[in-house]
Amino acid sequence: MGKAVTTFGNAVGCGLVYKYAEPFGYVNCVKPIGRGWSNNPFYANPSFWNDPVVGEDTGYNPPSEKRSRFLRHAFGTIGGAVYDACIKVDTDVNPDYTPCTESWAIGWSFDPSYVIRVVDANPATETGNATAPNSCFGVE
Repeated sequence: MGKAVTTFGNAVGCGLVYKYAEPFGYVNCVKPIGRGWSNNPFYANPSFWNDPVVGEDTGYNPPSEKRSRFLRHAFGTIGGAVYDACIKVDTDVNPDYTPCTESWAIGWSFDPSYVIRVVDANPATETGNATAPNSCFGVE
C-alpha cells in the first residue's frame, strides 16, 4: 500500500517518495485496511493472542509476549509529511481502547507526530527512521 499511494499520488503530480520504517513496533489502535480496530494487528495468526484489541497491555505477562507488531511499515512522504494509505489512526486521548476517534494518517511529520499517534509507548518500541530504499524502483 505504501508503494501504491506513492505511485498513484505521483501519477497526478504529488511528488511522493516511498519510505519505510524498520523496526516499526507495537501499534496503538489502528484500523488496517480491510480490518477493524486493533492494536494486535495479526490476531488471526495462531502465534499471537486472538484478541484484536489488547487493552492497555494488562492481563498478559509479559504484555508483549504474544502481541503482534509491525516489523516494517511503509508509506509515502512529501518532505517530512507522511501519507499512509494502510491505516486509520485513533486520535482520541486513549489510543489503546475502543471506541476510537478515526483519522487518516496524512500530513503529519514522521517524528514525532506520526510515530506518537501510531506507535504504542507500552510496551516501549524503538521505531526506526523513515528510510527510502536504495534501488531506483523502490524494490529491495
